[in-house]
Amino acid sequence: QEGLSHNIVHKIIQRADGTMWVSTEGGISIIDPTSQTITNLGEAEGLVPDVTYNLQQKDSSIYIGTVDGLLLVKPPADPNTPWNFFKYAAAQGFLSNDYNRRASLLLPNGQLWFGTGPNWKLTILTQDPVID
Repeated sequence: QEGLSHNIVHKIIQRADGTMWVSTEGGISIIDPTSQTITNLGEAEGLVPDVTYNLQQKDSSIYIGTVDGLLLVKPPADPNTPWNFFKYAAAQGFLSNDYNRRASLLLPNGQLWFGTGPNWKLTILTQDPVID
């Protein structure tokens, strides 16, 4: 649809503030129905890679499954503040870098489950990754 970062959409989530986050083949689009605006996040904003397959919210954090690792982002309170993305992949001990489309789940106990490829592995986060 017009205004999104790409026309191939993989997942949409709605946050408590009413914004809708859309994962696409070309980044993340954040739709704010109150202000009727769309903010697109891509490589220029630090979202590398920008091919995103999955979104999962836990508390104030958004986990983004990509073609090359799991990204963690906490949206800045000030819209003029740069976005900070933290990447977790095989180099940090994760089972795989490739996160499957729409294959995530937040359990009531706080665990995050992500399906990963290429050999159909399951990454389970029992605690939030440490940010250096």
